[in-house]
Amino acid sequence: MYVEINKETYRNNHQMHLNFIRTLLYAARQAESEQRDLWVQEAKSILKGLYDKGQHEDLLAQLELVAAHLAMEEGEFGVSVEILNKIYRAKPFELFEDRYHFTWLLNVMGFDSEFAKCISWCNETLLNQETDIVLESKVALAKALKEANQEKLQWLEQRYHALCNKQQTIDSLLAIYIEILEKCPTLRTVCMKVVTIFSRYWPTALTESEAERLLKSCHRTIRQLMNEEELQQAQYAELYRKALTFRSRYRLQRTESVEA
Repeated sequence: MYVEINKETYRNNHQMHLNFIRTLLYAARQAESEQRDLWVQEAKSILKGLYDKGQHEDLLAQLELVAAHLAMEEGEFGVSVEILNKIYRAKPFELFEDRYHFTWLLNVMGFDSEFAKCISWCNETLLNQETDIVLESKVALAKALKEANQEKLQWLEQRYHALCNKQQTIDSLLAIYIEILEKCPTLRTVCMKVVTIFSRYWPTALTESEAERLLKSCHRTIRQLMNEEELQQAQYAELYRKALTFRSRYRLQRTESVEA
């Protein structure tokens, strides 16, 4: 609707489409699954339209950033990381909206040391002369983003303290890991902990399909974000094989108990 309203106005330009894509993706992050999928697909459709019309040359770096965001939403973390690393090295952006989007992604993807550096880079654009209303809005956005990162780090610290509690059962430990991954899905060490648990124990607090999805998701993240040397050092292939073997053994035991 936003695009249609502005179709015949001066706002019908590349930047308008780019900002609308970002609005959809920011909103999708907080939406329920069905609505999230609709907004992500709409963002992809608008992005494709920009490319098909040849309207992307002037905004190539910004559209790469959108591509990184879309990749993250679809669980393609390796693709997203590759693009973000490229942008982090080049730092091609001058506008607040671009720097904010990049810094926002660093926070969501869990690059907290890079975020700490880039939030200042983002705020540098606020030194330019702007109307009071626009400036106040951007200051509020930057402040909220910094606070969101601080709150996330404090929450993670609390979760890690809970993991150190020796009274935790395996199921309660797994529940904490799941909670962490829902907020920070790219944490490789947490994914490794989950696969390690599955190599020795099949959770009773999850349905079989939930456990399957969790194992598959962690395996996919690990394969995307760890290089071959890291995988070999962690002996990951053997660890994952044990998890699959344990799963098969669990299924067999369930089948035998039902038949009995």
